[in-house]
Order: sequence, then C-alpha cells, then structure tokens
Amino acid sequence: VIALGGVKLTLLEAPEGEPRLYHLEYGRFSVLLPLTNAQTTQARWLQEGRLPEATVLVTPWPGAGAWPHPRLAADLRPRIPLQPAGVTYPPASQRSLDAHPGRVVIPNDVIIEMVTDGDHLILRQQSYGMSQSLP
Repeated sequence: VIALGGVKLTLLEAPEGEPRLYHLEYGRFSVLLPLTNAQTTQARWLQEGRLPEATVLVTPWPGAGAWPHPRLAADLRPRIPLQPAGVTYPPASQRSLDAHPGRVVIPNDVIIEMVTDGDHLILRQQSYGMSQSLP
C-alpha cells in the first residue's frame, strides 16, 4: 500500500504469472487497474470478497485476452463501467455490462482521462489533441 496526499494505491494479490491488479482510491473515487486477470482468478476473488468496490470499472480492451467475470459489475457495484467499443466478450459477461445503467462505451481511437477531486468525477475523451467531456 502506498499513500500520498490522500491518494492510496493498493497492490492486490494475484497468482504467479498473472497481471498485477491495483486499486486506486482518492476520497470517494476508486478504480481497479488493469482488470485483465483470468476468469478463475476473478471468480475466486469474488467468492472470497477480495475485490473492493470501485467507482469506475475499466473492462479489458481488445487484444487483452481477458474479459470481466459475469458477476463483476453486480458484485463491485461500479457507478461507471467503461467498455471499449466493438469488444467481444462472452455472452454472460456482455449481458451483465449491457444491463448496467451507468455503462459508457469508449471509442477505440481515444484516450480517456478521469478527473476527480475525490467526490466528483469527470470523464474526458481525448482524440487527436482535442478534449471533450463524455455524457
């Protein structure tokens, strides 16, 4: 755990050979990055209650070779799941994300910037040097 100026970064335990998973917190804002662990690992974490709730859930991008566990959005209760446009997840995972009222689909040719003061969150997409707020 690293804490500095109200920001807390926690490295969550992951099996040998799998990507590390970080939980970043600032005030009431939190995010899990990157969520590219195996389904069996995600299922174990969910069953054991090891994954903290997150304000933003960033789902894996195309080519990551990973997808969110079907229960992930329901169990973590993110305010905003971010999903890349055109990504193909297994049907149960996709249905879970489609059912979430806060889901935001991100174009694949943009960079997403999350701006927070710990209470409020603004998502901005940047493309070719331009920036605009997402709905």
